[in-house]
Order: sequence, then structure tokens, then C-alpha cells
Amino acid sequence: MRRSLFISVSTIALLALPLLAASATDPLLGKWMCKETLGDGGSFGFELKADGKAAAIGTATMQVEHWRRIDKNHIELTEVSIGNGSTSRDVCVYDARLLADGTLVMTSKTGWYKGKFNRTE
Repeated sequence: MRRSLFISVSTIALLALPLLAASATDPLLGKWMCKETLGDGGSFGFELKADGKAAAIGTATMQVEHWRRIDKNHIELTEVSIGNGSTSRDVCVYDARLLADGTLVMTSKTGWYKGKFNRTE
């Protein structure tokens, strides 16, 4: 009984390796900065990490905690808006297209946001 359980667990672990490798080579991994600037002239962006965590860059009131790829052209970001004594958490879906010139174009599913980003690392 123990031997068959060990073989099953080992088999599952080996089958999962390609999935882990695929996520570690996702072309969206890394730091991205928006081509447009904020109203005060500052820049903003985000970092997508292989473990599914994410981080906002240059914004104190909009944080990004997690991300996941839904399919080839769509990602989901868990965003936290902080301001005026309240905090809200949203899961937002974006169309994420990596263009031939390396520009990442992200459009929210609802269409309220469209941004162009450049890789910084």
C-alpha cells in the first residue's frame, strides 16, 4: 500500500514539472512600466512573478497582489485600491497582447482601461 502511494505521488510530481516550467518561462514575467506618465509626471507599472505574485511599481494607492494567466491572451490581476480611509479588492481580467516590438498592450475586459507597457528588465 505504501509503495503504490509513493509511486502515485511521484508520478503526479513528474507530470506537474512541465506545468511549472511553462509558467517560469511565461513571456509576461518581469517588470513592466507604462509608456504614459501619471498626472504628476511620475511613472507606474507592475511586476509579474513566476509564483503568481505581483507587485505594483510607482503607485501607493493601487497595489497588485497576484496574477494568473487565463489563456493565451488573457490575464487576471488581483488589485487593491487604497484611499480615503477605505480599501477595496478587485479581480480584474485584461486582454494582454505582447506585440512584435516587445510592447505589452493591456485592455480591461470592460474596456475602461487600455495601457501600453515596456519591459524594464
